[in-house]
Amino acid sequence: MLDRHEFRGAGMCDDLGMSRTLSRFALVAAMSLLAVPGVAHAASTSVKYSSCASLLKKYPSGIAVSKAKKAKTKAFVSASLYNQNKSLDADGDGIACDEGDLAAATWGPYSLSGEGSGTADLRIPSGKPAILTLTHDGEENFVVMTLDKDDEQLDQLVSAVGPYSGTVFVGTGLEDAPTVPKSLDVEADGKWTAKVASATTAPVFATSKSGTGDFVLRYKGGAATVNVTHDGEASFSVTIYTSKGMYSDLVVSEDGAVDTSFDLPADCYIAVTADGNWKISK
Repeated sequence: MLDRHEFRGAGMCDDLGMSRTLSRFALVAAMSLLAVPGVAHAASTSVKYSSCASLLKKYPSGIAVSKAKKAKTKAFVSASLYNQNKSLDADGDGIACDEGDLAAATWGPYSLSGEGSGTADLRIPSGKPAILTLTHDGEENFVVMTLDKDDEQLDQLVSAVGPYSGTVFVGTGLEDAPTVPKSLDVEADGKWTAKVASATTAPVFATSKSGTGDFVLRYKGGAATVNVTHDGEASFSVTIYTSKGMYSDLVVSEDGAVDTSFDLPADCYIAVTADGNWKISK
């Protein structure tokens, strides 16, 4: 028979052995968890964010669609996450909520106004397309052009007679000849106004859109064939610009009533010049 000392010693050995066994078991279990990626590292889940402010809390440098688009930035790369939040990629460079998108979203809108002919400074960030919503209450010529920093003429935005109301596109030039508009040159005999805003705020064209007079639409989708109609009497045109605002193509240029089709490229802006009612539909 074991005395109390021998019994206590045996119990302590048993406790120690059991403790070591439990420790080894816990270590093996922990290593097993680490070996299962789904347990230790949860897979990223696609989430659609309502704004860049909310997205940047999780991804401070934005989300890139690929490593190629990420380039030298610190953006997180995920095609699925990017596609879920593609609408936040305002400048269409393959990175949602990078510096370009934030600049495009925050620099406008603002308003300009005047009476009669004159010039007015524009505050459009370099490389950013814009839209101008213009009005004129005079009876004579209303001509609006953009000027560069040297006061050289860039683009004619409006050429009308009498009262005018419409929205026009301010592009960024050609790929091999970019431009930066610095001011407006206005010829008018009455009061005029100009609301300046980022082109990213233009109404979105999905499957069908109609309107009257000059207008600008933003298209976010794949290449498609669309039909356009116009019931006016003067010249009617449809000009396509890239997602970065560069001139792409004059796809329609006719006089009077129009009923025709044209090919629409992916992710672009559509600038309509019209004196009547028009409709564009897929």
